[in-house]
Amino acid sequence: MVEMTVHAGTHIDSPHHFVREHPGVAELPVANMISDAVVLDLSFRGQANARITPEDLEQAERALNAHGHRIEPGGTVLLRTDWPKGHVTTDPTWWNESPCPTRKAARRRDPRQRHARAPHDPAKGRLPVENLINLDQIPPRVRLLALPAKWRSESAPARVLALVDEG
Repeated sequence: MVEMTVHAGTHIDSPHHFVREHPGVAELPVANMISDAVVLDLSFRGQANARITPEDLEQAERALNAHGHRIEPGGTVLLRTDWPKGHVTTDPTWWNESPCPTRKAARRRDPRQRHARAPHDPAKGRLPVENLINLDQIPPRVRLLALPAKWRSESAPARVLALVDEG
């Protein structure tokens, strides 16, 4: 028996987390858990209570583009703040003071990102993965596998792997 909050550590929220009539974690198709991903470096917003704005996302996207990478339609965007560095994830300040997008940033939709995975758009197969660590240790573009425990719940802990092209 495991007793824990399903939102602890790295986890995936299913559509059921947002709309009770939608599927839970056990019903999620594996195809929704595999995607190409880019890392937006927002480490300049890695301080307590920082709010990520649409302008911050644009700045990070410009830096990504300058290195020859683009946010692809249907791809996943990973927001790197480096907040996990130097913090104990069981400390309440980890949750209470962590950087997060403003409402405007979370809903950002412009012509370049209309098809990019939004952080919370489960109706379209876009699954939010929360509390990732070590994003500073992967390149700007990876193949992402986000595999939650197959629990009958709204969310579940997940093992998330970044496959790096070594070629």
